[in-house]
Amino acid sequence: RKQTGTIAMPRGIPVTGTVLGSEGSPVADAVIAWHDGPNFGQHQKTVRTDAAGRFRLPPQRPGVRPLLVFARGHAPHRQVLDLFREPEEVLVRLSAGVPVVLYSVDDRGEILPGVSVTINAWQGREALQQLSPKDLAAAGISTRTDDAGAWQWQTSPEDQLTVTLYHSDDYAAVDSLRLVAPDEKVVTLDRITTRGNE
Repeated sequence: RKQTGTIAMPRGIPVTGTVLGSEGSPVADAVIAWHDGPNFGQHQKTVRTDAAGRFRLPPQRPGVRPLLVFARGHAPHRQVLDLFREPEEVLVRLSAGVPVVLYSVDDRGEILPGVSVTINAWQGREALQQLSPKDLAAAGISTRTDDAGAWQWQTSPEDQLTVTLYHSDDYAAVDSLRLVAPDEKVVTLDRITTRGNE
């Protein structure tokens, strides 16, 4: 006789909402994420807001879930959703943010362009590190210093960031540099000396 059974799949919780800027206008093309824990090197799954600033997440499991919003011209936003019950429409209001600027130089004080800048943590979490390059660009977050050796985020959050700077194997990386915007720092990457180039 054939063995059959039924598996009951829990109904996902729908999450929809609207993102507004600091002046109350809808924010289009904002990046929406719903995970900020360890992701084992994988990029976050994200959705974008439409022209009216509206978004819809894939059905979520019941529980507590972070909602993260990143948008060009605005500071990032994080709030916690209670999904033990179906939530009401989510309304997100973004703030303007404040600038943080890094200048990268070598140990002779010369400008060092093309330095990779990775945001390891914000509010002690890894959400920004896990965004794809496409999502970072959409949010207006640069990943390298420019030709003048500068890395700027004009709409940084006002709480602590931790960043890593890396140029190449010829220079020692600067790891876990702490920033609290508004901030402006000159960061020195020391050249690694080997017997071959002493």
